[in-house]
Amino acid sequence: SASEIDSHTRDLIDENAIIVLNKSDQSGAPSWSGDLGPNVISISVTQEQGLDHLLDHLGEALEKAFHVPRGTPSLTRQRHRQNVEQAQEHLTASLTGMDNAALPELIAEDIRLAVRALGRVTGRVDAEDLLDVIFKDFCIGK
Repeated sequence: SASEIDSHTRDLIDENAIIVLNKSDQSGAPSWSGDLGPNVISISVTQEQGLDHLLDHLGEALEKAFHVPRGTPSLTRQRHRQNVEQAQEHLTASLTGMDNAALPELIAEDIRLAVRALGRVTGRVDAEDLLDVIFKDFCIGK
């Protein structure tokens, strides 16, 4: 709603800056947005206008800055897919438990199991998991 941009803010703007102007739905929206370059995005939070454009712009900027391709990484190993599916099931169960006023201990257990399943994908595995694999997959004689 400011009639002009202050000098301190203007000094912060460079070619990497993304300027987000809120309240675009109100009359008297800033007319000076054109002097700020191509990275100006007008939004209205109350009217939920321009938010998708802002998120797309941020995603593109992050992809460019960090050279990370957008999209979901593919899970090439069957066990990774199974662990992610297990994590999703446990998280869904925890959310269902919250909606149904389940005991906090049961909700926490579902969250713990989801974290454990994701840990198997990311490589964060504790000693208990290793022992489970050893005794499950290997025959240990007497």
